[in-house]
Amino acid sequence: MKLITLLATTLLLSVSAYSAEAPQKPVEKGYIDFGLVPYHGQRTQVLTLTNNAEEPLTDISLKINGDFYMKHNCPSTLQAKEACKAKITFWATREGGHYGRLKVTTSAKDYHYELYGYGDRDPVGHLPPPPIPNPPRP
Repeated sequence: MKLITLLATTLLLSVSAYSAEAPQKPVEKGYIDFGLVPYHGQRTQVLTLTNNAEEPLTDISLKINGDFYMKHNCPSTLQAKEACKAKITFWATREGGHYGRLKVTTSAKDYHYELYGYGDRDPVGHLPPPPIPNPPRP
């Protein structure tokens, strides 16, 4: 049985792939939220793909779309106990919600993630006002 771990700064998954006799490759689905980001700002999260199996993980492919950008150092084959990283950046190019998808394909299991971030023109306006201190008394 193969074991793969996919780690994000806010997300930790450890999943087992089914045996080779399974008719379809299992798909793990998830959601990554980049939160509230100032208009024209950015936020980055790093995902780590680790091969916890005793045999190589092959046919690795990472694809992303939407207002999200990715750089990664993942080879097409990841040897046993090795890891690679993908750096995903959300750019708030406009106000409002931004959606995208990340698809990680491997020989053992595929991962499909919905990506979301919100571009905010006035992120400070969403902060609660500071408490008013008691004025000194004479």
